[in-house]
Amino acid sequence: MIIKMLMSGGEEVHLGSPDTQLLEITDPIQHFDNALLQSFKAVKAVPSIKIDLREKIRKRRQSEGLGELEVKFENPKEYEMRPEEKAQLERRKARNRKSAHRSREKRKELEEQLNKEIKALEEENQKRKNYVINLQNFERKLRLRFADHLIRCKSAEVTRLRDAAARQNSSHNSVSETVTGFGTAGLT
Repeated sequence: MIIKMLMSGGEEVHLGSPDTQLLEITDPIQHFDNALLQSFKAVKAVPSIKIDLREKIRKRRQSEGLGELEVKFENPKEYEMRPEEKAQLERRKARNRKSAHRSREKRKELEEQLNKEIKALEEENQKRKNYVINLQNFERKLRLRFADHLIRCKSAEVTRLRDAAARQNSSHNSVSETVTGFGTAGLT
């Protein structure tokens, strides 16, 4: 990707080409253009306020006859703690250890309690499953006994009905014989 820019002098600059070089610029407009070129090369935007401030500080220091501003980053000094602070820190650490221990113990107790509840619920569930199985077996036995009863009852009913029909037929035959006997006796 090539980006074209026009510099304040009217010349065209292609960003990312090897012939693009940054020279020291005293003109602020050229400096700003140069900063834009740098930000495009670095693929991140450099805020123009920072650049302007940096340039103003550099010019003022030069006008005052001072050299370049040197920034040295030093590690902050580490001071030794006073005995009271050490004791307080140790007390805080001890309290934290005790609190952490109590917290772990509570968590263990809660876990044990929940495991006991789980075990009790699983046992109760197993008892209920066994109860259901027993009820299903009992129902199966009752159904078999009922079916057997129906068969016996129907055969007993059929036998009773046959006997009743036979009695009716025999009483009907004896009545007809009686009636027939009377009729023939009177005719003779």
